[in-house]
Amino acid sequence: MENIYWYKRLNFLLGIFICIAAGLLFRLFQKQVLGHAAYAAQAEDQYIVKKDLPAQRGKIYASDQFPLASNKQFYQVLAIPRNIKNPDDVAEKLGPLLDIQQSDIFTQINNDKNYVPPLKHSLLEGEADKIAALKLKGIIVLPESKRFYPEGELASQVLGFVNDTGKGENVLSKAVKKYSADSGSIVVMDPNTGAILAMAGEPTFDPNKFNEVPKEDQNVFNNPTIARPWEPGSVFKPLIMAAAINEGKVQPDTEGVFSNMVTVDSYEIHTSTDQAYGRETMTQVLENSDNVAMVWVSEQLGKDTEYKYLKDFGFGRKTGIELDTEASGEVLDVKQWSNSLRATVSFGQGITVTPIQLGTAVSAIANGGKIMKPYIVSEVTNADGTKDFREPKEVKRVFNTDVANKVKDMMVSVVINGHGKKAAVSGYKVAGKTGTAQVPSPGGGYYKDRHIGSFIGFAPADDPKFVMLVRLDQPKNVDWAESSAAPTFGELANWLLDYFRVPPTEG
Repeated sequence: MENIYWYKRLNFLLGIFICIAAGLLFRLFQKQVLGHAAYAAQAEDQYIVKKDLPAQRGKIYASDQFPLASNKQFYQVLAIPRNIKNPDDVAEKLGPLLDIQQSDIFTQINNDKNYVPPLKHSLLEGEADKIAALKLKGIIVLPESKRFYPEGELASQVLGFVNDTGKGENVLSKAVKKYSADSGSIVVMDPNTGAILAMAGEPTFDPNKFNEVPKEDQNVFNNPTIARPWEPGSVFKPLIMAAAINEGKVQPDTEGVFSNMVTVDSYEIHTSTDQAYGRETMTQVLENSDNVAMVWVSEQLGKDTEYKYLKDFGFGRKTGIELDTEASGEVLDVKQWSNSLRATVSFGQGITVTPIQLGTAVSAIANGGKIMKPYIVSEVTNADGTKDFREPKEVKRVFNTDVANKVKDMMVSVVINGHGKKAAVSGYKVAGKTGTAQVPSPGGGYYKDRHIGSFIGFAPADDPKFVMLVRLDQPKNVDWAESSAAPTFGELANWLLDYFRVPPTEG
């Protein structure tokens, strides 16, 4: 009886093991035979992957909704060498498709590494599909989103780049070539809000091909309108004149008699042509761009007051525009000022400013006396479709509307009667001022054969739609800004007035 009982227990346990074994065999059969195709596909997906990824960078549009920067879908080919069974065969198949030597691919994948740098970037979808179709183990095809700039060089120094109808760009480029200048820049802004309407620098670059720019030329990556200060020269004179009028020291019709030269602290200051203009009103001082008369104006102000206005205008500090590499320019502390420095600052020497600073300051003449903070982004569209708008911000009022209007009329007279004639636009009242600035020499003093030509102005003078600064660095075939920067301003101003659909008001 006992043996029978033992056999029953043994058979019972054996039955359990048989059932377990049968279950395991069924699961193996299910996975290895019935589910072979599905699991093989999953295994293949560990080696060959091609899918879309979220979180692309935001697009950038001009104010008229023209795309300046967008995203473009490309593909990259990755390799996991340790999963590649036959490196020679893989290299042979990939070489023609990637346009890479077979030996170069073999060198990269013939090892046991888990990762090597991508074999190829920026493949088009059709090219990626051909590689994925090979189903090569250890080779992965992945999407990559890259920045694309539809207009190439347009606004490149504003947009920048990341690693791996441009009328204003055309006018500047033509001017740099026409006057054989080393470089140039233009900034256009709305004086009433501080909004930047246009920025341009020349030479420039195509951000689609930024990596092709030689190392010695990579200063073109910086936006010259914010990053490159210079001694502005005579374009600075309207600001000093505005300060003197606001302080009650002079009026547009105040007269004086001025020689061709004045001595300050044993330092001789001459008119630009070494000509004595004799009796002049303050308006004629700007028309003639008389350095000697401006020294007299600065004497009426005194160094402390002159310095105060420089700071009120925003010189010597960054404007805070939302762009990298902005420079602050240089204004020496008033404690370091000599009488000769006070005198030369009145006609734009001994101080350095950026184009954006000067445009912001002159905007106060155009808008009735207010310094507005410049900004370049007008609105941001969030992922959920909501929008954040940038509101204009008044930084400081530096003088009243009456003073602004007086200086505005003086600048209109410069364009009509003075050195700014070539900046005029038929049918419109244009206000402006030329500047032919000397270039400082590293050894002291100024080069005799180099200059920077500039023109600052706005139009229509009675209701300005824009303030524009044109700067041409070291033009070779003209001597004065009235023959280079002024006509460049006039050409672009004519286009802008048409763009803004401003009807002519003058005969």
